Amino acid sequence: MKRTVFILVTLVLLAGLLLSCGGGRNKLDLKLRLQQGKSYGTKMVADQDITQTIQGQTQGIQQTIGMAYTYDVQNVESSGNAQVNVSYDWIQYKQDGPMGEVAYDSSNPPATIPDAALGYAALLGKGFSMTVTPLGDVADLQGIDALLSDILDTLNVPAGSTRDALLESLQAQFGAQ
Repeated sequence: MKRTVFILVTLVLLAGLLLSCGGGRNKLDLKLRLQQGKSYGTKMVADQDITQTIQGQTQGIQQTIGMAYTYDVQNVESSGNAQVNVSYDWIQYKQDGPMGEVAYDSSNPPATIPDAALGYAALLGKGFSMTVTPLGDVADLQGIDALLSDILDTLNVPAGSTRDALLESLQAQFGAQ
């Protein structure tokens, strides 16, 4: 949280500095200018402290979810819209709570992946495609349903009504919408 506040304050100060340069006469054109054939990487780590009350019992859970992605730019249109393939390169999942401790890091995987981390671990090496506008908006997603189905295959979920219901639930939570 402190880091997020620091980053926001820094960005506000930087924006103020940029606006003060040139007396505001020149507009700043902030856009994504992705280049065809280039790859860009990013890493996200979310640390969460969760407190929940279940049947009158308060429980605390500490959870970390980390992911690294590679964005491979396949094509850039004259409009600036870019077709980008996204792949999951690194996955981390840690949880410490009433049910015990779970840890998984794809850069140093355990011999057996903990059940609670199986869905995350199944993302490794998989991906999807998207069209991104110069303003950073995602205009279209492709391959999300295939990604979700791939995850269920990796988890060895057999065909049938259970798989269909699970896939429908995943599509509702993580689908293109």
